[in-house]
Amino acid sequence: GSGNTSDCTFDVMVLDTTPPVIASCAVDPGPLCLEQDGAAVYVSTPSNGGQDAVGCGVWDRPCATIQYGIDLAGVAAGKTRVLVSEGIYPESVRLRSGISLKGGYNGATWQYDPDTNVTVIQGSSPIVDSHKRTVIIDGVRAPTEFSGFTIYGENNHLTPAPGAPGGNSYALWVRDCDANLVISGNLVYAGRGSTGAPGGNGGAGSNGGAGGTGQAASSLGTATCSGSR
Repeated sequence: GSGNTSDCTFDVMVLDTTPPVIASCAVDPGPLCLEQDGAAVYVSTPSNGGQDAVGCGVWDRPCATIQYGIDLAGVAAGKTRVLVSEGIYPESVRLRSGISLKGGYNGATWQYDPDTNVTVIQGSSPIVDSHKRTVIIDGVRAPTEFSGFTIYGENNHLTPAPGAPGGNSYALWVRDCDANLVISGNLVYAGRGSTGAPGGNGGAGSNGGAGGTGQAASSLGTATCSGSR
């Protein structure tokens, strides 16, 4: 017998699942921005792979706490910003002059979208502090950006000693900075201050006014007693 043969041609399509990369996220920090450059220290929650350990801070091996990332950027050469992925970070944070801190990144792709990737700093400071400060920005005089976070002030449960003042709660505490500091795109919620100390005794009251004229006396009648008991 005889048979027919035919040639079949197949088109093969290879899908590239790598997230799109914009050359410079500093120029275009849009929702497709994927940060993978040597100028950044990366921070994610432990559930997203974050770990405070030697060698952390790169995009595929992030640190676990924001302050660790800031301190690492402060001593590492060429680091100018700390990028934080979504999640809740129970800590208090002190910025460094010249080190930007930005939330709103996806922990898997590092795409920037602060509306979707909600990044929360939940104040948690040492008990010995009479005043609670969630984010401290002090003495910043070099270009520094703080953006993309939801910040909750820590409730202050201090019980002051008699005669001592109570403690404040600051969600965002800023002092002695110049125009190089940019704060934008954050939601800030205040915490509760502590109870105050008991008030002192009040002063002596003034003397009362003169009394009015009394009523005229009236007779109650008389009675005679006899006999003995």
